[in-house]
Amino acid sequence: MDTGKGRDDLDGAWDGAIREGLRATPERRSGAPAPPAPGAPEEILPAARAERYRLLVDEIPEDGVTRFPGRDLDLGRPVVLTILGRAEAEHEEGLYRFLAEAQILAQLTHPSILPVYGLGIWHDGRPFYTTRPAEGTPLARIIGERRADLPQLLTIFERVCEATAYAHSRGVAHGTLSGDRILAGGHGEVTITGFEEARLVAGPGEFRSDGAALGNLLDAILSGHAEPSLRELRARLTEPLAAVSPDGAAVAAREVDAWLSERERRARDAEVEAAGERARAEAEEASRRLAERRAALARQARRRMAAIAAGVLAALLVAGAWLLLSRREHRAAATRAADAVAAALAEAARHEGAGRFTEAGARLEKAAAIAATGLLDEGTAGHVSKTLAAIRRRNLRALQDEEATARLDGLREATLQPRQADGEAIDADYQDVYLAIGIDVRAGETEETAAALRARDALVPLVAGLENWSFFLGRRPDLPGRDPAHLVTLARLADPDPFRNRLREAILTGAGPEVFRDLAARADPGALPAGSLLLLARQLHRREDRETAIDLLRAARREHMGDPWIPAELALRLIEGPPRQLAEAERYLCAAIALRPRAANLWSILGEVLGHAGQARREIEAYRTAVALRGNHWTALQNLGACLLAAGDLEECLPFLRRAVELRPGPESAFAHVNLADACALLGDGPEGLNVLGRLGTERPPVIRREGYWLSVRGKAHYCAGLHEEARSLLEAADPLLEGDFRSACRVFLAMAMWRLGEEEAARRVFAEARKALQPYRAGDRNTDRLLSRGEALIGGHDGR
Repeated sequence: MDTGKGRDDLDGAWDGAIREGLRATPERRSGAPAPPAPGAPEEILPAARAERYRLLVDEIPEDGVTRFPGRDLDLGRPVVLTILGRAEAEHEEGLYRFLAEAQILAQLTHPSILPVYGLGIWHDGRPFYTTRPAEGTPLARIIGERRADLPQLLTIFERVCEATAYAHSRGVAHGTLSGDRILAGGHGEVTITGFEEARLVAGPGEFRSDGAALGNLLDAILSGHAEPSLRELRARLTEPLAAVSPDGAAVAAREVDAWLSERERRARDAEVEAAGERARAEAEEASRRLAERRAALARQARRRMAAIAAGVLAALLVAGAWLLLSRREHRAAATRAADAVAAALAEAARHEGAGRFTEAGARLEKAAAIAATGLLDEGTAGHVSKTLAAIRRRNLRALQDEEATARLDGLREATLQPRQADGEAIDADYQDVYLAIGIDVRAGETEETAAALRARDALVPLVAGLENWSFFLGRRPDLPGRDPAHLVTLARLADPDPFRNRLREAILTGAGPEVFRDLAARADPGALPAGSLLLLARQLHRREDRETAIDLLRAARREHMGDPWIPAELALRLIEGPPRQLAEAERYLCAAIALRPRAANLWSILGEVLGHAGQARREIEAYRTAVALRGNHWTALQNLGACLLAAGDLEECLPFLRRAVELRPGPESAFAHVNLADACALLGDGPEGLNVLGRLGTERPPVIRREGYWLSVRGKAHYCAGLHEEARSLLEAADPLLEGDFRSACRVFLAMAMWRLGEEEAARRVFAEARKALQPYRAGDRNTDRLLSRGEALIGGHDGR
């Protein structure tokens, strides 16, 4: 990466905060003048009071970045001071690298990542920042010395994955993660060191090193354990940890949590089962003892039957004793069973509170099994049965909401480039999402439908889905009979949020740009859902307020790092220009692709950005990926064909251009039509070229901005079809409208048309001029070489048709 682009990356990451807001002199900042050394960073750094801190070492080195234990005298707490070397501080590149280190670390607010306390200038003019000291035992030592059991180690690993996933969601890769940089404290705390050396991610592949490190760490933890469920766990994590996507660490954390929860569930189930077994065994033992006691009493009674009075007394004693013992043992067994049921109910409530309805249902199934023994009273058994039924209903409802939310998130890709999608299919998919949860947003009464939406736990994503659906339909006038406003009205009735409803009201009434600018000024990106911010930004863009839309999207990106569609929309706005901000747009698209690597629209937009940046090879690869992901992506097909045509890959470009023309045979696809005709002409296939152009008529389509190019392609196609008179007329009309290589290529065809018409001297003169202009490019351009070879073969006396 070149220096200029690196500086752009830093500016984008810090949003100009360092350069624009922190240029005060030391005197203005702290009131204590400090003599600046040459090249010192006073111009760009805020100065925390160096007197506030005391180093716990006698001296500090002059060079390199060094870290020392210290103490915050104001708060009386230990800190670590990281101080930049003098040589590095005197060079802007080293200074900005140090600032990047501090800024990246300061943005990561997670319990397992060391927080930055302050940033300032030391007594000798060098910059420094302070962090919390790292305490604990390295995980590598814990694993090597087997100081903890497997569940404890996996719990530590889960917290490491959660912290890594958080950093990835903020666009930061650790890069040097290892067991020596993970510290486990005595109270369950886990700290990851080394984030001060982390970097902002420039491409999705940079997450892979962290995933590989987590995989190595998991292998070390599982070493020596042959339990089948652990092998299955490792197998499930192989793909996410090896992927370039930033959610690999989050997937690992969820899988480990699921394994630990399952292990805990099995242990608790075993406890509940054991309690039930003990209760049943004790009941059986009580029955057995009572039977034995009754038999013994009966034997005694028979021995005393000599006298009637003695026999009657014995019978009364047997009956009384049996009744007393039976009641006592039954009460004890019932108490134990009730305790086991209470424990299961408590566990179920804990899991339900965390949204784990499946686990909660499993606990209640065990409680129901104990209730079926008959040891509980009817009220308790009925309560267990009713609670279990309610949990099952809530579990089903939660699964429905989760599936609906995931499907709606996938459909958001279509709103990036609405004209690229199959409109009928997307519209039907949106309707199916709501029908799957029992809501027909078109057929039902508006108030009733709004009430049904309010009753769902996933209200916010469901109403956001309605807004995205409405936006999509608004951009597809070719779908008659749809009412986008109805969907926004329904979202307004279902969602009570006042800010979001002001936004919807402005959309429904067609408010002017000043209303949306006011909403943008009042918007809190941290409190609003990502979908609402995106909707507001799109409304600003539609009202030609591009700058406000960009500012809002940048703020939204900082607060919603895990949302791929905000950076994608931001990239679209940045490449519109003027000026086009291509480096920043590419960076945002890479972040979006890391989150959604199979979204064809993202790759297509990346291809457009790379094309504007002049990176032809990467542009072609981006369009290839988009087409591989979605074979009917019209823009990617026609752009890929055009790129291959420009690169001289004529045979390869044809199927992509033909597919684009097939998908949209009308003037809307004129760009693909003309490029296809041009490729056919260069290959000598005039009939297909004329046939393709015939669908467009003789008037230049608006999408073809250059009249000269339009005339030249038509002229080439006529020449290849043997219509030499028409070809010469069209090519002569195109000649003065073209410049440079385009004009010279057109003149080669003009010379060949003249030769066919018998104008040999004029043909030789025109061809010689064109050949001289194109000869320097011949070796590196297959199209140029192919064209000149045809001209040489024909005008040199051989038929090159």
